[in-house]
Amino acid sequence: MGNPGSGTSPDGKVAGVKGECTGDGGFGVWGVCDSGHRVHGYSAMLRGVVGTSQDFHGVFGKSTNNIGVAAESQNAEAMNAACHSAKQAAIITISCLETVIRW
Repeated sequence: MGNPGSGTSPDGKVAGVKGECTGDGGFGVWGVCDSGHRVHGYSAMLRGVVGTSQDFHGVFGKSTNNIGVAAESQNAEAMNAACHSAKQAAIITISCLETVIRW
């Protein structure tokens, strides 16, 4: 693709670019890059990337040879989790190794 799509919006309630999939499954927006970020979000004041879902993961990360989801911060917590259910935990960690070393 030599001429990628681009869009801007002067309205804070309207996205500059939108992708929509109306069939079962699929992707609304798809990013491909062999040596860089596939999808990148930036904001000087608010969240760079936001994912929401009614019935599944809001944000998901998976890697074959590296970290699935990473968090990093210069001046605050690297990760913050809140759960609004009295029956669930904010964070659960599971190791899929047969032998778990506990420190």
